[in-house]
Formats: sequence, C-alpha cells, structure tokens
Amino acid sequence: MRDKTAILRTRNRGATPGAFPDDVAERAQSQEDRARLAAIVESSDDAIIGQTLEGVVTTWNRAAERLYGYTAAEAIGNPITLTVPPERRDEIRDYLSRVRHGERVDHIETVRVRKDGSRIDVSITVSPIRDDAGTIIGLSKSARDITERRRFEAELRRKNIELEIASRANDHFLASMSHELRTPLNSIIGFTGTLLMKFPGDLTEAQDRQLQLIQVNARHLLSLINDLLNLAKVRSGHAEVQREPVEIREVVEEVAATLWPSAEAKGLRLAASLPPDRLQINTDRRSLIQILMNLTTNAIKFTKSGHVRIDVERVEHGSRGPEVALHVADTGLGIAPADQKRLFGAFEQLHPGIEQEDGGSGLGLHLSQRMAGLLGGRIEFASELDKGSTFTLFLPER
Repeated sequence: MRDKTAILRTRNRGATPGAFPDDVAERAQSQEDRARLAAIVESSDDAIIGQTLEGVVTTWNRAAERLYGYTAAEAIGNPITLTVPPERRDEIRDYLSRVRHGERVDHIETVRVRKDGSRIDVSITVSPIRDDAGTIIGLSKSARDITERRRFEAELRRKNIELEIASRANDHFLASMSHELRTPLNSIIGFTGTLLMKFPGDLTEAQDRQLQLIQVNARHLLSLINDLLNLAKVRSGHAEVQREPVEIREVVEEVAATLWPSAEAKGLRLAASLPPDRLQINTDRRSLIQILMNLTTNAIKFTKSGHVRIDVERVEHGSRGPEVALHVADTGLGIAPADQKRLFGAFEQLHPGIEQEDGGSGLGLHLSQRMAGLLGGRIEFASELDKGSTFTLFLPER
C-alpha cells in the first residue's frame, strides 16, 4: 500500500511548491476572473482608466485611446492632467480627495482635452479600487463622450425658445386682432339678418337660401375666431378670471334653456338634475357657462337618439377638499379607446363628418380643459363606443 507521502506528491504534481491543491484552484480562478475582467474593460465602449491616488495613469483601454487620442503607451505612467484643461484641474483634486475617503463619484459632466487640442464634453464616473484587505490603492474612472448629446440639447433649447417666441407673437397677434376680425363678421351677420327679416323688401326663394348660407357661414367663422382668440388669451396668460359667488342652479338652468331647442330639433331629451339644497361656489361665471355650454353642445352634437343629462353633486377628493362635480352624460356615439388620448388636443376631430357638417373647430374640449385649469378645476370623462359618454367638470367649492 502506498504511503500518504506518495499520495500527496501525486496530488500536488505540477503545483506551486508549498501550495495546497485548494490554493492552486483559487489562484487559477482568480487569474481567470482577472482575464475576464480585463477583456470586458478592453472591449467597453466607455473609456476606462486606472489611476493611482496621486493621479498617475496605470491602465488605459482602447476606448480611452479613441476618445482622447493618446495610445496606452503614451498615457500610462503620465499624470491624468494631460487630458484636463487648466481651468478644470480643481475637479481632479476634488474627486481624488473624495475617492480617498471611499466615495464613488457619479456622472460628472465636464470638459476634457484630446491629444490634438480639441475639447470634448464627457460624463465621468469615478470609483475607488481596493486591495484584498479593503485598503484603497487607486481609482477606476469611466468616461463617455456626450458632445453630441450636449449639441442636441443646446439645439433643442434654441428651438424651444424660437417656438415660444413664435407662439407668443401668434397669440399677441390674435389677441390684438380681436376687434378687426369680429367687427366685419358681426356686420355681415347683422345685415343678413335684416335682409332675412325682409325689412328692406321681399326676397326670392333663391335669395333667401343664399342669405341663410351666408349667415350660417359667417356665424361659424365668428365662432372659430372666438375660440382662437380665447385660446390665445389662455395660452398667453391674458385670460381674465373674475371670481364671484355663483349659484350653480342658475347656471345649469341657463345652459339647459339655451340648448333645449337644439336638443328638441334632434328629438333628444335634455334634462337637468340639481341637489335640493342651495349650491354656490366662488368662480368665474362667464367661464363656467362657456365650459358647460361646450360640454353640453358636444353631447347633443354626437347623440343621434336618447337623452342628454346635466347632473350636479358635491364630492370630496381627499387633499383637494370639497368640490362640485357637473356631469354631462349622453347616449351618443362614444369614443373609441384608441382615440381617447387625443380627446383634449387642439383641433382634434374624432368624428370628422359630424364636425364638418356642424362647423366644429376641434377646439372646444381643448379650450374647456384649459379654462377649467384657470378656475382651479379639471375635466374628466368616461366613454364607451356606441354607448355614450360622460364628461365631468370638477371645480373647487371655495
């Protein structure tokens, strides 16, 4: 039988003298891990640089060569300041100090210098390197070129400024043209109304039809201009909000009485339900009426049969406090799920045929939502295709 010494010699054949088999395996694994890590570093798209705590370069991967223009042979052994503009040298001292205290420094956006003297915008992350005992012996720095991103951001800011200036100029033009645009249209509507009433004399049937067409188109154009002007005022911040105590019952009854003929002409039932007690809120009466008119007009427009209802209730919404909810519900066309995200966009027409026939501008809901925001409220909705919709205006009670 072989003795234990022979067996041990057999097991340790090829091993480092004085090392046990487990030590050999650990060393092999460690070497394999280092080789794998080195391969990852070398193939990285980010410049990865190793440095001593004094700022001397110890490793320099291929991405660092591409980014800074120095080869590894040119960079290793030299101070990292060869890539740093003179006015940025304080950054080096700052992150070296922080790394010595064990900190990791993430995403410093700064400027560096290439070998040819050109400057680049970079994002840098710095991490401490520790030995097996946990002592910090150096640092690892990764850098990424963000020059194109910076250029894109600067261009985007410039475009946004240009758009803002153009938008303000457009809104100012529309607001300042209010009188010039409305006055001639009001004259056209007034004169055609006088002619249709036959005060100047009788009209032929053809003349009557033509004047009615003129009047309808003039009113549509005036409505569109009013929507544009109101939207311009809201966007430019010139919309006036005059808060006062407003009796909800009076507002709902006024809107229902105004739109009842339109509903009746389509064979629809227009109804309103109000709470039994007095309900008063502090808001802008004119804006409230306009929003409720828009919501109810839309409900009538997109309902072929059935009813349109205006319901009012008090609600509590947690941190928002007490609110008044004005629901406008219909049994109309409803809105497809795919179209619901577009609902409050400017000039959006989800049912183009009906909108064009009715003369809609696609601004009503967009403007109503903006106006609701000015009043401290909002508009929410629920809808199901071919089953109808409910739009709710929420306004603070106080």
